[in-house]
Amino acid sequence: MKIYKNIKMLSLAFLMVGCANQLTAQATADAGQDTLNPSPTLAATLPPSPEFASQQEEAMYDVLVGEVARQRGEYSLSAQSYLNLAEKTKDPEFAARATQTALFSRAYELAVQAANLWLKLAPNSPDAYQALGTILLQQERTDEALHYLESMLDNAQGNQQHRLEMILAMLEQRKGKDSARALIEKLVERRPDNPQILLSYTNLLIASNELDKAITVLQKILNADPTHEQAIPLYAHVLQKQNRETEALAWMEKAATAYPNRTDFGYIYARMLASGEQYEKAFEAFKRIQATFPRPEDVLFPLGILALQLNKLDEARQFFTDLQKQAEQADIAYYYLGQVEEKAKNWDTALTWYKKIKSGDNFLTAQMRIALVLSEQGNLNAAVEYLRNVPTEQEEDSLQLLRFEAELYAEKERYQDAMATYNRVVALAPTNTDSLYQRGMLAIKMNDLVQMEKDFRQIIELDPENAHAYNSLGFTLADHTNRYEEAYELIKKALNLSPNSHYILDSHGWVLYRLGRYPEAIAELRKAQQQKDDPEIAAHLGEVLWVSGDKEGAKQVWEKATQTFPEDKFLKEVINRFLP
Repeated sequence: MKIYKNIKMLSLAFLMVGCANQLTAQATADAGQDTLNPSPTLAATLPPSPEFASQQEEAMYDVLVGEVARQRGEYSLSAQSYLNLAEKTKDPEFAARATQTALFSRAYELAVQAANLWLKLAPNSPDAYQALGTILLQQERTDEALHYLESMLDNAQGNQQHRLEMILAMLEQRKGKDSARALIEKLVERRPDNPQILLSYTNLLIASNELDKAITVLQKILNADPTHEQAIPLYAHVLQKQNRETEALAWMEKAATAYPNRTDFGYIYARMLASGEQYEKAFEAFKRIQATFPRPEDVLFPLGILALQLNKLDEARQFFTDLQKQAEQADIAYYYLGQVEEKAKNWDTALTWYKKIKSGDNFLTAQMRIALVLSEQGNLNAAVEYLRNVPTEQEEDSLQLLRFEAELYAEKERYQDAMATYNRVVALAPTNTDSLYQRGMLAIKMNDLVQMEKDFRQIIELDPENAHAYNSLGFTLADHTNRYEEAYELIKKALNLSPNSHYILDSHGWVLYRLGRYPEAIAELRKAQQQKDDPEIAAHLGEVLWVSGDKEGAKQVWEKATQTFPEDKFLKEVINRFLP
């Protein structure tokens, strides 16, 4: 019957009936005997009695009702039919189907009834225990859920680890729910030395931002097992969330050094160094683990990026050349090989690499890089023409290409062409805050403060939480006008929205300087410089130190910045104003 095609789990009783009928027919044909005189040995193959046939028909009816109801979305009716079927056939698979269907329809009492039957029919099934525990948790019946889940562990018969993993995975899915929190705390209370339970508890604590408690639990795990492969990196992660970056880095360095064969520790340590902009150390850390990493090719990309950042162009070229041998990584390797050649000013070679990218995530960016290379070769008009012929499928892609066209004009100081292009972009998407922001920044270069203020205030109206708009407007007012109090309020708003941004800290220090609050300004600018070694921050800090009377301090700041950023135009301009 066609109905069987839609049923994943058939009861053993149905299969037996089917086999019996087939055997009867086959025996009759083979023996050539009259079926009225069967052999005694074939008694089991005779057709069922009318009473058994009636039971079979009733069961078939339940299957039909359950399946049709399920297809029609009447899940409660479907679940009840499968439950009836399970009770009649004693087949746990039908009880499982009834449980799953009832749970899906949120008929929790029916689900509990079905799960209890499932557990009765299959007392060693971890799935039945887990299902019943899940249902009870969803009803906030924590104590009952704990009873069944602990029974699941106690009856594990040597397979406790797998069953514990099932329980913890279920609790992880309900992370943030009170019932899950209550249950795992009771598990911790009853099994205080189980590292898996403690680790799952840690994850719940992290999710609820109880970081001090998470640290305490992790320390307990690590005291018992200093090499715990999950607790070690998780401890560093929690330290980072507490803004204890130095401690987190030292912790992972210690782990990577103590266990050199654990290349995953070395990988995490290297990534943390890169995130902290310690590029040289990160580069060396990745190189140390490359040879022994399970998939050495996975280290090629970060090595290539870091080599490019550190201007180690020959090494970067080799890393990305090796990376392109992996078919799935070819496009990203082509893109960064283009970047390497751009940095080396090998313009034609860069174009060759970019043109290899025909589709995918890097296609649009590669087209913009091609235009940039053409512009760097002195062919700005050709670059613009190229951009205008790039095929796009989405409006945002078209806007991105137009914005990049405007950036190319602005880079070559063709500000009127750039503004005309931004006007086109804004006309096409008047509520696009990226376009408004870029037009506002161009207006600053053109000394059009009216347009600048109009664009930034429109962004704030569209997106009241846009810290960059508040910051840019406030900084420009502080730098180009005497509206210092207004600028201060705008920058304070930006700082409230993004308190750790070095850009905003720099602006805050600058407006304090404009207000004549020199000690506060110096403190803020030093704070910004600690977060980011940036030439503009150094220029501002040096100026404030000089004006406040600390000329030696200013010279030291500028000298150090000049060594790091010898070609920065803004830094040179500021220094030349005070040290002609």
